[in-house]
Amino acid sequence: MVDGRSYEELVKEALEWKISGWDFTHLKGRLVEEPTTWHYSDRVTELLPAAKSLLDMGTGGGELLSTLPLLPLECYATEGYPPNVSVAGDRLRKLGVEVVQTYCDDNWVIEQRGGMPFQDSSIDLVINRHESFNAGEVFRVLKAGGTFITQQVGSGSKRELNEFLGVADQWHPEWNMRVASRQLEDASFTIKEEQEAETKAMFMDIGAVVCYLRIASWQIDDFEVRRFERRLRMLDRKIREEGHFLTTNRLFYIKAVKS
Repeated sequence: MVDGRSYEELVKEALEWKISGWDFTHLKGRLVEEPTTWHYSDRVTELLPAAKSLLDMGTGGGELLSTLPLLPLECYATEGYPPNVSVAGDRLRKLGVEVVQTYCDDNWVIEQRGGMPFQDSSIDLVINRHESFNAGEVFRVLKAGGTFITQQVGSGSKRELNEFLGVADQWHPEWNMRVASRQLEDASFTIKEEQEAETKAMFMDIGAVVCYLRIASWQIDDFEVRRFERRLRMLDRKIREEGHFLTTNRLFYIKAVKS
């Protein structure tokens, strides 16, 4: 159902929304996303009993990690966005998880350039949901026989939104399951499972669009309502007329083992 509030009311609320971690509950029922054929948290949960140590890369506010059962006694989380670090710390400290800030000059420079602050061959299980990664670094910190499991957003995800707002697709270079698997294999990983999916994602009001673009910096760099005012108003009219704005998620999942 389309929200009956005015464009101005919806956008004002979206701009006042206090972003905390990767908590999208504010968008529940307003950004409706079709599930994938796999369930990432279930795949991670299956691996927990055998893991004595775990690292969650890019934990956000610790939302996923805090829902997992039977966490190992040795458990770490990294986060590169400074405001999220304290949110994750407050949520995960009581679970015995050490949150490590990897922020330098930008959100992920330390991890990308090969400086994850963990010893060689020290982690049994590395999990990563929607965070960039350096395959060689992940391989380095994993123990022999350790597992890396990741779900990633692929190139062109929600491309329809970029097209409507007149912004070029920002996914350069191309990022998909084939590219990621090749990087992992080049780093000496053995790929055990891989799946990809295209699923529907519907924005039910313009406020949801603005909320999403505020948090999803990978979609449109330096997003500002003022910059896209005319097209956002056009999109608002389209949603009111059609009931939603349909986009496509492009996601993939990989499970790899350090042989």
